[in-house]
Amino acid sequence: MVPELRKVSRQQYLKQREEQVISLYKQNLADEIRVFGADPDNLTSVEKRITELKTNLLKLADKRREKEKEFKLYSLPDADNSDEGEQNESR
Repeated sequence: MVPELRKVSRQQYLKQREEQVISLYKQNLADEIRVFGADPDNLTSVEKRITELKTNLLKLADKRREKEKEFKLYSLPDADNSDEGEQNESR
């Protein structure tokens, strides 16, 4: 029972941590654009490329999160439960 609780707790933590990291990354990118300007003429080619890569990374992360929300796995019901949700005593 304890290993199962640890597994569930870990999954919940990872979801929360993912949200935090993506939020911080978005804030960081927004700050860079605000400070250095959205005008590409003020940036070097390397800085432009880095900003473009960061933007693409955020888009990919958002797409993955959306697909994860859409994709729901079917899980088989436990053998201990009948269709009505009652416990089977045959075991």
